[in-house]
Amino acid sequence: MRLRSRECFEVVVQSAFKRAPVTPTILHRQPSRQDLDTFLLVQQRVMMYSACWEGSNSEGRRLDCQTVPAESPMAREDRMTISQEVGVICQAFADGLKRILGEKLHGAYVYGAAAFPDAVPTGDIDFHVILTGELTDTERSELDRLHQSLAEQFPPLGGEMDGYYILLKDAMRESPPRSQMWRRAVDDSWALHCQHIRAGRCIALHGPDPREIYRPSTWPLIENALRGEVDFVQKHLREHPDYCILNLCRLIYSFETRDVVVSKAQAADWACGALPEWRRDIELAMKSYARQATLQDRQFMLAEAGRFFEFARRRIEHACQERAKDQVQAKR
Repeated sequence: MRLRSRECFEVVVQSAFKRAPVTPTILHRQPSRQDLDTFLLVQQRVMMYSACWEGSNSEGRRLDCQTVPAESPMAREDRMTISQEVGVICQAFADGLKRILGEKLHGAYVYGAAAFPDAVPTGDIDFHVILTGELTDTERSELDRLHQSLAEQFPPLGGEMDGYYILLKDAMRESPPRSQMWRRAVDDSWALHCQHIRAGRCIALHGPDPREIYRPSTWPLIENALRGEVDFVQKHLREHPDYCILNLCRLIYSFETRDVVVSKAQAADWACGALPEWRRDIELAMKSYARQATLQDRQFMLAEAGRFFEFARRRIEHACQERAKDQVQAKR
């Protein structure tokens, strides 16, 4: 019996999860170079099987991670995986939330880089905690202590929890909600976060299917959030040129395709082909994200970041103008 290519791929992936060798017996043929490469890639990315499927703490309790079906054209077919480190932090975070908030905790969802299966280091953990009622001063103090504890127990990532505590009634609206913590900050990228979460790029630590909470975002709201991202990039070009270059790739892609559910790594891959004149800048930004950039690499990015920003802004405005023309013609 000879397995079809798709079945072979699934066998290779399953072997990687189980850390079992890929043999001629299970494939019914000699493993190819592509089979072995796939095996190694999957084994590297899942790290510890898959924390979403089998992640548990020392007491053997399953981490309640779940995903929802992808809607984005850019979404990959592979299942969501999270690293062992992110899984352990998320478990501790979820346990703390349940202990402090009790029935007031309606849902907790991680999104952003931690929820994309890309081989890009996760610099922080983005989250939304959905509440059925307003926080008391005592609960705010206990949550502050929880985050301090995560920072001390799991450095450095445990100290990079970046998120919002949001009332359920506010989360079910289109307008950006205000957090119940940390100076009542507003999630200005709410429209983008809703699209990511609804497309399955999230890890559910607690609560219902997030699509029961998060509403689809309209393009005007999405565009407004994207323009806010452009403004943010402009202010941080000198401070974080690698982040800004990769985020500009993502912004160009999103404005040109109207697909916002894309990671930095995916957008960088796309931009290397679509914007070949900027390939070196993009590759150096990826190298920097992998913590492999030299001082010379950083100096090059700092010198180029401003030029790339101006290029990206022109390209974005052109995409918006072309879209407006198409809309006018469609109405005729």
